Amino acid sequence: MLYSHLASTARIFYPISAMAFTWRIIFIFIALDCSHAREPQCSNFDFQEKLLEKVIRSDIKMEDVTTAVQRIKETTEREIQSMKGKK
Repeated sequence: MLYSHLASTARIFYPISAMAFTWRIIFIFIALDCSHAREPQCSNFDFQEKLLEKVIRSDIKMEDVTTAVQRIKETTEREIQSMKGKK
């Protein structure tokens, strides 16, 4: 008796056919699949090329910094030698 009451109540609140229910489920899955943002895909070659460019830029910057440090070192050594010579 209780089961028949629940079944009749379900028909009152959810009066859709199995086919309509199936189409609603399919629509929900399609909507969920389309709503996810896709991330851009890049090839392994593209990634390696970008990484190599970044390494080369870093190497060039390191050479510039090394040159500047060497110049500062030479200037400092000259100044120290000139100060020692004045004594």
